Amino acid sequence: MKTNLLILTSKFPFPGGEPYLEDELLVLSKKFKKIFIYCFIKSEEEIRSGLPKNVTLISNLTIEKSISFGAKIKILFEILKDAINSKSKNYFLERFRYNFSQLKHCLGVASSLAKKIDDSFVVYSYWGNELATIASFIKELQPSVKFVFRVHGFDVFEEQTAYKFIPFREFQLKKCDSVFSVSKKGAAHLKRVYFNHSHKINVSYLGSFDCGINPYSNSTVFTIATCSIVRNVKRLQALAKVLMHVQTPVKWYVIGNGDDLDSLKIQCKQLPSHVQVVFVGYLNKGELMQFYKTNPIHLFCSVSSSEGLPFSMIEAISFGIPLLSTNVGGCSEICTNKTGILIDKDFSPGTVSSYLDEFFVSDMNTQEFRQGVKDFWNQNFNAENTYTNFAKELEKSI
Repeated sequence: MKTNLLILTSKFPFPGGEPYLEDELLVLSKKFKKIFIYCFIKSEEEIRSGLPKNVTLISNLTIEKSISFGAKIKILFEILKDAINSKSKNYFLERFRYNFSQLKHCLGVASSLAKKIDDSFVVYSYWGNELATIASFIKELQPSVKFVFRVHGFDVFEEQTAYKFIPFREFQLKKCDSVFSVSKKGAAHLKRVYFNHSHKINVSYLGSFDCGINPYSNSTVFTIATCSIVRNVKRLQALAKVLMHVQTPVKWYVIGNGDDLDSLKIQCKQLPSHVQVVFVGYLNKGELMQFYKTNPIHLFCSVSSSEGLPFSMIEAISFGIPLLSTNVGGCSEICTNKTGILIDKDFSPGTVSSYLDEFFVSDMNTQEFRQGVKDFWNQNFNAENTYTNFAKELEKSI
């Protein structure tokens, strides 16, 4: 049994970095003696409070920058294989120098991290990007460790990337012991594209803890909420277009900030008088949970053009809030006829506005349906279950 854990993150435990990892870490900390976290993106901010006592952030890591001739050949070999797998001449030519520099850096980080662990460790990359590549090199340097990684959305579906290709995926899958997709759709995609590694591919849903129930209101004002970074892929502007057509009085809580916030505010000024928009801004986890506990919300909306399986939707249904979601990524696994309304990715504003009007007077907008939403969360996305099962898989020896 493996007793210690090294987690590779993008920005966690700094503010704004992988907030959904916080719940997972609470469960993992009870299963492993020691947990080390290596954060890829350096930050001058204070790390978040409340980390378990057996969790240590690896800071001031001295990264090895000089590599041997043999290591350089190894990197070139991986780039060449990657170029062949990509079936993209442009990817190979345009990204060659970047890929060599990236792999050299990944190997340097891996070499330094490998010296801090032994065969009692599981190396767990939270993403299937360069973090998984670092972990792949650690596995090569220390074959006795167990190496697993998660995949979410952009790091599993090639169409969500600029080059329609995920770098060094074959290398990652060859070196890992297991890969865990946060959605069944992501796992099915990996098994289809990388069928030689299908025996390593699993599904492990993310989860949240029970923080209460959202208060139900039979108000004549239809209250909806969104919670996301305000940027193009989330398509909040498209939701604003939907609200141009609704007949029901609506209050829309926009939770989150982002580059497109100012343009969204300008667009919302054109909405009819019976549509009120409240820009809540960024809320940390505790603030968000308190918001859901105290503000009645009839429907949580997600109209993104691409997703993995949104944690924001997991949090919403944990409070019994029904969903409206585009059918992208793994959203159909959480937005079902038991939890809400699934709409086409390329929806028309008029069609969705009619769905909203119909929802408000339907059996979905009842306390009974909302209890069913909460039950669905408990069966599928309760952190106590999802992360305990995941920890058991990590603890197993190779």
